Amino acid sequence: AGIFRYRTADATVTHLSAKSGALSDDQVSAVEPDGSGSMWIVHHSGELEKLDLKTTAVTYRNDSLVSHTGSGSAPYRLFADSNHNLWIYQAGDANGVFYFNTASHHFLHLSQGQSDHTLNNDIVYGITEDEKGRIWIATDHGGINLVDKKDFTVQYLMHNAEDPSSLAQNSVYVLYRDNTGIIWVG
Repeated sequence: AGIFRYRTADATVTHLSAKSGALSDDQVSAVEPDGSGSMWIVHHSGELEKLDLKTTAVTYRNDSLVSHTGSGSAPYRLFADSNHNLWIYQAGDANGVFYFNTASHHFLHLSQGQSDHTLNNDIVYGITEDEKGRIWIATDHGGINLVDKKDFTVQYLMHNAEDPSSLAQNSVYVLYRDNTGIIWVG
């Protein structure tokens, strides 16, 4: 059904949809504010749109993600980092993560099959960012993959039976950063 914007100041609702011409598709998978006055929308088809929050007009549209992921079964998810860039993944599908630089409109694929930017598992369930700007990626049987945004090198936090302070196991399904900066892993 597209998306709805509710303004608390005057209790008005605005419906944005393909039928009204505001969006390219009504099957929205995820929305994410980027902190710079825009809302990013990814559709189930993989099309990415940037919505100006003041005018509710789409100011950018990109469908190249579809050629990278094919027809995955899981809906897309978005995470906007502190630099207003996007991290896109399909929770439970083995597609890795796509980094999207919102200024240059450039995609970078992080996955097991890449010689550079290698994840140790392509099944991703969650993403967050720590206070140092590192991206934490929760994977299925790959523990946590820590990405340094400066050069996209990846470190792995894994279960170690000899270290009681390591991860309890390597299947991580949720990450949450609280308001004090602590990252909770489940």
